[in-house]
Amino acid sequence: MVDCVVKDDKKFAANGNQAFQKVIDEGQLSHYKKEIRYVKDHFEDCK
Repeated sequence: MVDCVVKDDKKFAANGNQAFQKVIDEGQLSHYKKEIRYVKDHFEDCK
């Protein structure tokens, strides 16, 4: 589910939405991606 948030944020930023660009610029997507990796690595039912 969080991976969908990352994709949407990138899409909105690419379409000129400054709020979503700010999320990317602040490194929040990087944090989301780390969370996705952690869940996939540690919870078998989330793979």
